[in-house]
Amino acid sequence: MYKASELDEVVGDLISKDSSGSQSPCGSTGSSEVLSKVAVPNNQSVTMGIKKSTTAEDVLLTVCSRRQLNPRDHYVRVRLQGAPEGSYQYPDRKENIRKLRCELVEVCQKYMYRVELSKCEKHRDFGLKIEAELAEDFDKEDDLRIYVTEVRPSSLSDQKGMRASDEIVIINGKIVSDLDMVYVEQLLTESTSICFTVRSMFQPSGAVTMETPPSLPPPPTQSRISDNSIESLKIPPPSTGSTSSSVNTSCTSSPHHSQTGNKIQSSTDQVDALLQGADQVTAICREPGEEVVNSNRQLSEVERLHKVIKELVNTEEAYVNVSKQC
Repeated sequence: MYKASELDEVVGDLISKDSSGSQSPCGSTGSSEVLSKVAVPNNQSVTMGIKKSTTAEDVLLTVCSRRQLNPRDHYVRVRLQGAPEGSYQYPDRKENIRKLRCELVEVCQKYMYRVELSKCEKHRDFGLKIEAELAEDFDKEDDLRIYVTEVRPSSLSDQKGMRASDEIVIINGKIVSDLDMVYVEQLLTESTSICFTVRSMFQPSGAVTMETPPSLPPPPTQSRISDNSIESLKIPPPSTGSTSSSVNTSCTSSPHHSQTGNKIQSSTDQVDALLQGADQVTAICREPGEEVVNSNRQLSEVERLHKVIKELVNTEEAYVNVSKQC
């Protein structure tokens, strides 16, 4: 039996072998769709069908969906046939993957880092241009996203390793999606220093602080709760009907249940004492002609407490009235 990731690799190996026994990244299914192995983080791969109309964005969304990854934290890069090792291209999200004749298609995790820029006599601006874009997600239609469109050579941004296509996600500690473009442009022109948190396809070359993407939480440090601990937390159900005698017998045999029963009995005695005391005080403060309502119905715990509170309030009101008369 194979896991999902292992099954993808097995299928990819089977369909990627040609008649000569050599390996190629793609295999034909006999139709317009081509099966291809897409490399993913942690040295794994995903086998997916690539049609003539498949774009880089389609590849990214499909792979991230099957591997439960956040598409915004990942990107697609390709190595063309005949290109040297380590030579990659970064296709536009709407670019057709099939037409690129790729030797390798890979989904990689983006870099996230924090960079601080400060203007000086030599650098009167931050040296970058940006553009705004609204989120295409149905549930986030009004979310603002800001991308770098140009980085001037030898500028502050260039020295920190920022590149065109980088996404700015936080500005001065404020999430970009909560800002408006007018405010952002005002910060760029009027601020003498600024702090960006950037999500990028390229590893920064300047002095920056690397960040952990929010989609990758740290591993849990708490160990698994033992079965014995779980058993100790279980509470037996209340006894009903014919099973009451057996349950009561088992409960009385346990010291824990015995202590609990003693506490409940003690609480009941306290409520009874409060009721009796409240009745006595109320009887003293009650008007001479006032009627006393008696009920033979057995009151519940909640009703008893409610009666105690009501009696105390009535007693307080009667005491105030007597004080005023005096």
